[in-house]
Amino acid sequence: MTSLSFLKQILQDVRHQKVRTLLTLLGITWGTVSVALLMAFGEGLEKRIKKNQHGLGENIVIAWPARTALPWQGLGKGRRIRVSEDDIEALRREIPEADFSGEHEKDKVTFRRERVRLSPEMSANNPIFAAMRSLVPAPGGRYINDLDIDRRRRVVFLGDKLKDDLFGKEEAVGKTVMIDNVPFLVIGVMQHKEQDSSYSGRDVDKAFVPESTYKGLFTENYVSNFIFQAKDAAMEAYRRIEHYDWAPIVMEESLLECGVRMPSAEEVAAAKETLEVPTGVVPNAFVNTRSPSRTCHSARSAPPG
Repeated sequence: MTSLSFLKQILQDVRHQKVRTLLTLLGITWGTVSVALLMAFGEGLEKRIKKNQHGLGENIVIAWPARTALPWQGLGKGRRIRVSEDDIEALRREIPEADFSGEHEKDKVTFRRERVRLSPEMSANNPIFAAMRSLVPAPGGRYINDLDIDRRRRVVFLGDKLKDDLFGKEEAVGKTVMIDNVPFLVIGVMQHKEQDSSYSGRDVDKAFVPESTYKGLFTENYVSNFIFQAKDAAMEAYRRIEHYDWAPIVMEESLLECGVRMPSAEEVAAAKETLEVPTGVVPNAFVNTRSPSRTCHSARSAPPG
């Protein structure tokens, strides 16, 4: 059977079995569309889950001090393990391949802004904590920096929902909020993020203060938990943090080229004659002598011919 006769046979079968052909085409089309939709749904769901998981932080480990399970050297089991900032510093020194950040947590703290009173969760930490926990400041603000830690500044970084509850639609950066009757300056507001997991409440409802300020006000020397992260992951997260506490200034420089016109022979002769004349006598040639002219032009324009 030739190709032409085979094609004619197919066309005859299609004309005689129109319903069967239509149903077959519909089945193939529906099957193809269904597979494409399922694959798109699966990929979209995977991306959404990863995005929500990254709201808590990328490649981080959160450790909580617990209690001992075994007795040791005469001490009974069930002793509470306390971790201080000195212990965190020792971890940084002994494990340079990772970044560590301690966190102090406190609830039942009263925030007051005019007639609004709230009791959100408060976290005290250091600047590297923001990179680990994906706390990105919104434009116009910043997170806690090393200077805030060193000077024990009373500054606070607000979650975006907490900011709305305290200030509404007003701008919060630069304003003052009372925390347990102590004034704190708002230095930044968190940029909204998706977060599907947490360990002490969502970041949108939290306030963040310098750890040194917290220890001075509440006399708490032991951390509630600490977070660590591999150096490579920490640097990658830090690169994604945008800082808005500075503004770049671009200055445009232009190169100037200056040239001096040499005097003519007549001018040189007149100058020599002037030098030979006794003091107090002004020759006529001096009056007509032209002084050398200086010309400057920008490198952006062509020099004069």
